[in-house]
Amino acid sequence: MISYSIRQAKPEDISQIMKVEKNAFIPQIQEEEKVFSKRIELCPSLFFVFEADEKIFGYFCAEYLSKVPEKPDELKLGHTPEDSLATKKILYISSFAILSDFRGQGLGKKLWADAVKKLEEKKPEKIFLLVNKVWTGAKHIYEQSGFSVLKTFPMFFPTDTNELSDGILMVKNLD
Repeated sequence: MISYSIRQAKPEDISQIMKVEKNAFIPQIQEEEKVFSKRIELCPSLFFVFEADEKIFGYFCAEYLSKVPEKPDELKLGHTPEDSLATKKILYISSFAILSDFRGQGLGKKLWADAVKKLEEKKPEKIFLLVNKVWTGAKHIYEQSGFSVLKTFPMFFPTDTNELSDGILMVKNLD
């Protein structure tokens, strides 16, 4: 496994973060640069980058929310994070990605565990995320780290074939 470090994202990392975003996700579900910049600004202690040889090869970002969303619109692309001081009880993992060249080595599972551990140190009551139904490998990693299915949002994620796939809302209770 490669040697890497995890650190808090900085505004000057945005171009490398966007490179990862464009490599990891189809255009229909890529966030815009301004969204990531706002997340770094509002939730700096919840946005991490993964580096090897001083190059960013992945990122992990989360944000505080006042409640677990009940409707899919509350998690749509481009939403603005709430004020990070609003609550520290519920964390939403809004995105996690690594470059394709770094996949298939077990690294994603290790990075995921390291990043979730950093979130757990914030002492939230719950951490939740939204995963595409077709991303079975990712869902399996999340389940192995203690997340369980809370609900399904039918036809949530666009696909590269212009169809829609279900979004699965997963939660990890820590209280």
